[in-house]
Amino acid sequence: MTQVLLIAGAPPQEAVLRASVEQFRAAGATVELVGLFAPDDIEPGLGLAGLRSLKAAAADRGKAFEKRVAKLSAPRRVWASAERDRQVRRAGRRAHVLVALDASAVYAVWRLAQLNRKAHAVFGIAPALKAVEERRARPSTTPCGTPPGPCPPRPPSAAPPGAPPGASSAGRCAAPPPRPSCVPRSAPAPGAGWWPRPGCRTGCGPSSPAASASAWPRGP
Repeated sequence: MTQVLLIAGAPPQEAVLRASVEQFRAAGATVELVGLFAPDDIEPGLGLAGLRSLKAAAADRGKAFEKRVAKLSAPRRVWASAERDRQVRRAGRRAHVLVALDASAVYAVWRLAQLNRKAHAVFGIAPALKAVEERRARPSTTPCGTPPGPCPPRPPSAAPPGAPPGASSAGRCAAPPPRPSCVPRSAPAPGAGWWPRPGCRTGCGPSSPAASASAWPRGP
């Protein structure tokens, strides 16, 4: 079963959250929610498999920590509250789809995607549902690769590199194509849009020159 982790930089609207969880569950996914909200901001009975308040996580680390993170920008505050929380890190490692529900959660999703390279990392519910459907259709597919299986044989007429002229290569494996990374190696810079890298089925990548910065979340 596909596991979805939603990250929120602010309390999500109840009606939107409830409808989204129902859509994920209908697609065969379980949903966990982590965010910068108080525990009582989320109504019970939504069918969530897990819930973690980052405000409670920050409070668990003491008043001094709460005061320190309160001075950070919203994206940095989300990640600072989440990065050393065991529940959040476990959820991030087992998730198949990491979802930023708002612009303030994009940086935290990027950081979790660095720890879980096999997960789709997306911004918004629609791309997340698309990723869930894709994983259900191809359960062994990773965001930037191809399903595992027998490697494609070379055409009988093609000889392996370095072989003498006339050598046969029938049955040998063709070299696999390069696999791009869906996750940018550096954090999104302020004002940069998030754009899928070429070759990635979904996920976050460096900004495309043609991307409109106003249409995508800004960096922390």
